[in-house]
Amino acid sequence: MPVYDLFSPIRSSLQCCCALLLAALLSSMSMRSTIARPTPRLPAADTTDAWAHLLPYLDDEPNADVLARWQAWMDAPLNLNTTTADQLMQLPGLTLRQALRIVSYRGEHGPFERVDELQRVPELSGVTYRMIAPFVQVRQHESDASRSAGSAWWRANWQMRGLLRAGRRIEQARGYTGETSVPYLGSPYRSVLRLRAWNDNFDTGLTTDKRPGEPLEWDPGARQYGADHLIGYVQMQNRGRLRQLVIGSYQAAFGHGLALWTGTRFTSAYGTPHVLIRQGSGLRPYRGTNPHTYFRGVGATVRIMPQVDATAFVSHRNRDATLDTLQQGAVVARSLRSTSLRRTTTERQYRRVLPTTHVGGHVQWSSPRLRVGLLGLYAQFAHPLLPEPRPDTRFQFAGRWTTHWSLAAHYAPTARLTLVGEGALTGLQGRTAVLGLHADMGRGATLTVRGYAGNRHYDPLDLGGLDGASIAGTQGAEARLALTVHPHWTLYGALRQTHTRVPQFRTTRPETATRASASIHYDPHERLHVRLQGQWRTHDQRVSVTRPYGPTVPQHRSRIQHKARLHMRYAFTNTLRLSARTAWTQVQLYDGPETGTLLWIETDYAPRSWVSANMRWTLFGTDGFESRLFAYEPDVRYGFSVPALFEHGQRAHALIGVDLTQALHLEAKYSVMAFTNRDTIGQGRAQIQSSRVRNWRVQLRWTL
Repeated sequence: MPVYDLFSPIRSSLQCCCALLLAALLSSMSMRSTIARPTPRLPAADTTDAWAHLLPYLDDEPNADVLARWQAWMDAPLNLNTTTADQLMQLPGLTLRQALRIVSYRGEHGPFERVDELQRVPELSGVTYRMIAPFVQVRQHESDASRSAGSAWWRANWQMRGLLRAGRRIEQARGYTGETSVPYLGSPYRSVLRLRAWNDNFDTGLTTDKRPGEPLEWDPGARQYGADHLIGYVQMQNRGRLRQLVIGSYQAAFGHGLALWTGTRFTSAYGTPHVLIRQGSGLRPYRGTNPHTYFRGVGATVRIMPQVDATAFVSHRNRDATLDTLQQGAVVARSLRSTSLRRTTTERQYRRVLPTTHVGGHVQWSSPRLRVGLLGLYAQFAHPLLPEPRPDTRFQFAGRWTTHWSLAAHYAPTARLTLVGEGALTGLQGRTAVLGLHADMGRGATLTVRGYAGNRHYDPLDLGGLDGASIAGTQGAEARLALTVHPHWTLYGALRQTHTRVPQFRTTRPETATRASASIHYDPHERLHVRLQGQWRTHDQRVSVTRPYGPTVPQHRSRIQHKARLHMRYAFTNTLRLSARTAWTQVQLYDGPETGTLLWIETDYAPRSWVSANMRWTLFGTDGFESRLFAYEPDVRYGFSVPALFEHGQRAHALIGVDLTQALHLEAKYSVMAFTNRDTIGQGRAQIQSSRVRNWRVQLRWTL
């Protein structure tokens, strides 16, 4: 097949944009300050470009919940004068040690008056401050506010926000046109409604989500009231000994997450070392659109002693599952479905068919240097779980009920050393443990090391795991190093190796996987950011090899992948920014290598304070699906877009935001992706008879 030169039609435009970025880089490197500047009382740390530090999280581990949580914090920032260390710990870039320092500083010096006072907190670097500043605020202390307002504490300082989003793919898939025997039951539109009202002590919210292809109907018998996804909650917090009471939909995260962590996890293949050291935030209201990763019931946290918090929670909801009837007539659940859609009659037969009950408790003792937490969880299913007999399911949990136990500790003996550990038991035979340390070695060097192991019977179901995945039958170690060699230069390195003794889905034998990555960050000033990143990873994969004579034979081959990426971002003015990225990947498969390349140019323009625009043009070319590339792209607030780019083509989008009034904001996005070597896109019911696919979405947000 002849090679299509995708870049030739617009080579001059790309060269021009890259030349502008290169000129900005060279000029910034040659700039020298000739004016002596007095040392200010509070160092000015620019936070306008915080996303430049946060985007690596989304690029490396695309996660809609991560983005939604960040944007929820931006809409309703944490109050530095009332928030706890556990809540601060969940902010990106912040360790538990730093969170405790913030709370301790507040206790010693009184309430914060401005957010930039965080720069006075010991051990809080300028980079960390820039990352967390958009997510925090300073509000009047509760008692002072109540007295000045002359009103009851449950009526003071209410804020309300709402969001309504609609969108669809313009091209019709076969599932909507009646060309398949099992069509989609709903329209191709997606609609989302979010409502929230809160103050320092109360918080309540409602979220509905109708996904493309799902029906919008009122059917109490099927437990559907309009949109298929409907959740809500009411929360009260910080009232005497009652730290938190949540009724409705919520998530829970404790310790390192081996036994229970249904909330958001910040991970990064290239990112800073601290992401390996975790500390769960306990209970948290759930406002997201994932219909599987939450509890529904009641949970509360009470301070029973000055240093002891106790948490109890109970949940009952119907889960999506694959049911089967045995020859004896017994009904069993073959698997829990955590990614299912509900668009067709076939998909809806798995919908909410497994009543599930969870009861749990957690006790935590805290001191300035040591935290110890004990967790117990009981889970019961209306039908017993019985996985299909396969090599990779041989040791998975089977039964009608199970228990999870864990003991976690977080110890900071000095200001520069943090030790963490957790041991967990699942079921009758599951065992797992993780140990880690985070060390500040001085002179801009930090090191994080983590080791973990799980026996073959360890099965957290979908309630926990390491970084969101089970480590059954796995031993692994990971190390990350960050080194600031110059105020403008930071180096990151990471190495991870795992050995799994239990066969996985695509293998039938033990396998070893290795991942190594390096990243160079260059930030000469607040206008320019440069990132150069590389990654190498290998793991075993089971493949089917066809021989010239004889049947197809399954074999195991090593899959080796190389990645490289260069990202540049420059702010010409406070209203105009230009970004560019080039990425390359090569995957070594059993039948030869596959290569993929990507190049995009992006512009952010805000000519007025009430209007902004973001536009991106992407070119991509890959040899196949295995060499596909991902790149997070801006979207409407609480939206999420990480398209998979493969084959040969280009993609473009335009995102416009307008403040109609002080309390009303409108956003609109249009995107198009066109292929040069395909006449159809997708497969099965999702197939489109076109070489391009277009999407639009409009969103209205209001504040009261």
